[in-house]
This record gives sequence, structure tokens and C-alpha cells, in this order.
Amino acid sequence: MKIIIQPLGGLCNRMRVIVGAAELAKQMHRQLIVIWTQDATLNAKFSDLFEPIPYKMVECPLDSWRYKALYHWYKDVKRCMILDDEWISNNARGKEYDVWRDKIEGRNLFLQTNLDILLDGDYSIFKAQPSVIKELNNVECDENTIGLHIRRTDNANAIKYSPTTLFFEKVEAELKNNPQMKFYLATDDPHEEQAFIDKFGESILIYQKHSLDRNNPVAIKDALVDLYNLSHCKKIYGSYWSSFSDTAAIWTGIEKIEVKREI
Repeated sequence: MKIIIQPLGGLCNRMRVIVGAAELAKQMHRQLIVIWTQDATLNAKFSDLFEPIPYKMVECPLDSWRYKALYHWYKDVKRCMILDDEWISNNARGKEYDVWRDKIEGRNLFLQTNLDILLDGDYSIFKAQPSVIKELNNVECDENTIGLHIRRTDNANAIKYSPTTLFFEKVEAELKNNPQMKFYLATDDPHEEQAFIDKFGESILIYQKHSLDRNNPVAIKDALVDLYNLSHCKKIYGSYWSSFSDTAAIWTGIEKIEVKREI
């Protein structure tokens, strides 16, 4: 029996979907197949971002004949049970794998989601392509660097509950304790970058991105560099309601402190 997973959404959403599906496949003794599609939410190949993972990977554009053929094969020919975000959110998110076992016993499963399938999972399967880090990255983070992830643009919750002033306060407190501390700032808002540079000067480290357009493969590589750098900091001050902050910390097992005002 097989579990076929089509992770949706941005980079970190897809990573958490894959590790959750891998854990589910492991517990249910099933083969895992990953269908990685390129679309407007993430227009980049998995193989351009990461080294191979120990699962079968199929890469294709979402609007390609190959994807349409795969979907028809699993849905109509193999008669897989197809479950989406709505079912996962209502029935399985955050619960143990027994929910899945009771639902799909004896059937192949095709999952299309951006949600965490199981809360547990091994993020160490993801290893950034050395070419991306080597060619693009010009920042080195270590135990003397604290990560800051400030999510803006379309994330209303992060904008509302993780205001810039609270991040300023965190940096000020850390500098008071250790004036030599450096801070790696990852953000999708150039205005935030400038505000931190204006206030804290050389204490702020920034990777200069080439694009913020998710439909541009270079922008996805930029996001991977930010994620990689955050994950190699001493700890992270992260935004509320952001899988990017969470994933960076989980990837290497460092502490993440959510910067959030009272709701």
C-alpha cells in the first residue's frame, strides 16, 4: 500500500507536509511517494533546493500533462482515497496516527495539503543544496548570532500580533546583556530591514535577496538561504502564526521564542 503526498503552499508548509507524511508512512508501513509541483505559490524544483530525500520524488509543473496524468492514474485507475486540507483540518490535524489508520485501512491514500499531517517528523532529511548556499549566501551565523524572523506582506496575524516594536525591545535587551551580539534578520519586507539597520547598525546581518516573488525560482532559493541562516543561529525570535519561524528552529533543533503581544 502507498501514501502519495502532494505538498501545497510555500517552502516551509511543504517541508512540514513531507515530514508528517513520512512519519505516517513509517508508522503504517507504507511506501511514500512525493509529488512536488511547481506553481505560483512555489515555482521551484525540489532538486534545485535540496539534496535527494529517501523517498520517491516526482517533480512536475502543476499545469503539465504529466501532473494531470498522475492525478488521473491515482484517482481514477488506482482508486486512491483523496483527502484534502478540509478533511485534515477537521479530523486529523495534531492527532495521533490512529485517526489515519482507521480511515484508510486497506486503501492507497492521495493527500493534497499544506497542513501538518502529524506533529512529529524528521526534518534532518532536508539538506540544502550546497550550490545554493555556496553560490548565494554571504552571511555566516553561529552561536554568537541570534535570529530574527519578521513576517509581513500577506500574513495579517504576524503583522497584528508581532509588531516591530517588540522585536526592537528584544534586540535592545540582548545588546544590553552582550553588546557584541549579532542579529540575523530574515524578513519579506525591505522596510523592516532598513528600520533595523537604521536603529542597530552593524549589529544587524542581512542576506540581500534577489526577489520576493514566489513565482520566481530565484526567490525560492533566497527563502531557502534565509531559512538555512536562521536555523544556524543560537536561537530565534520568531513571528506569530509563521511556519517559517517554526521550521527554521525545528530543522536544527534550536530554541524559538515567539514575539507576540497579548491577543
